[in-house]
Formats: sequence, structure tokens, C-alpha cells
Amino acid sequence: MNFYALIGLAGALGAVTLGTVWLAPLVIYFDLVSVMFVVFITFFMVMATFGAHNVQRVGCGAVRCWLNPAGETGWSPAQHMKAVRFADSGGHLCIFAGAVGTLIGCVQMLQQLDDVSSVGPAMALGILTLVYPVALYAFFFVPLARYHSVQAGSEGLATGNVSLNSSVVMLVLAMLALGGTFFIMLVAMGEY
Repeated sequence: MNFYALIGLAGALGAVTLGTVWLAPLVIYFDLVSVMFVVFITFFMVMATFGAHNVQRVGCGAVRCWLNPAGETGWSPAQHMKAVRFADSGGHLCIFAGAVGTLIGCVQMLQQLDDVSSVGPAMALGILTLVYPVALYAFFFVPLARYHSVQAGSEGLATGNVSLNSSVVMLVLAMLALGGTFFIMLVAMGEY
């Protein structure tokens, strides 16, 4: 069992949870629709990209190898590189799913400007579908890709930098779309 990975993940998640609880109750950060949206889109897009057999063999095997390195012996560098590509693609796809959810929330918000009470839930959908993929990317896909990259002997993996850069660009674009929509909402709801 890779206790360092588990302790690191638990510590990071605990710090994030503690920080959010200090600001507000944890329950306001949970939206089942947003979670299902991000998780299902990510899962099905990974399955469409790699196929069901590879999701089971490479994806589940990569997670088992990461959490229990002693139990998964005999992985070749090529298999570790497949796991890196799997984790990189999963990270990309979860960020893309969050961007799509953000745009859907923006459209809902703009469509319901006349009803002020429905703007908040639409904006929450937009923001939370950004929060969940960022957490999934940071706490799952990046450590998984990093572990297998080190095991494959290619720590300075160029594709990892490209993955991070394109995911950050998608995240920034989604945040700009959300901010622009919020600004339009404020202007539209303002009294002249």
C-alpha cells in the first residue's frame, strides 16, 4: 500500500475541506447535478477515447499500481507511459467537462435574467462545475500521471507540461465566460 500517496491525498483534501468549512458549511459546496455532470462526462469520454477494455486494464490497473505498488509488480515502462497518457487524457477531459458545465450555467443564467431567484442556482451550477474538475484534476489525475511518469523513468515528460498548459487555458476561458456572463447579468438587472 502506498501510504505516502494516501497520506498526501488525505492531507490535501483535509486542508481544502478545512478551508471551505471555515468559510461556510460544507454542504453548500455540494451539488449532485454538477458532480454527476463532471464525473459522467469524464468517464464516458475516457471510455470513448480509450475503449472499455483499456479503461479497465490501463485505468484501473494504473490506480491499483499507484495505491498499492507492491501488489502490481511487473509493469514495464511502456505500460507506465500508457498510464501517463490515460491520466493526462482524463485530466483534460474533466477540465473540458467543467468548461461545458460552466457554459451551460452561463446560458441558464442569461435565459433567466427576468427571474432573479433562478439566477443564483444557475450561477452555482456554472461555478461548481469548475470546482469539481479542478479538484479531480489536482487530487487524482496529476498525482496519478506523475507517479507513473516517475516509474517510467521520464520525469521531465514534455506532454505533462502541455497537458497542464492546455488545461489551465481551458479553465481560464471558462472563468472568463462565467465572469462575462455575470457582468452582463449585472448590467441587465441594473436600474437606469
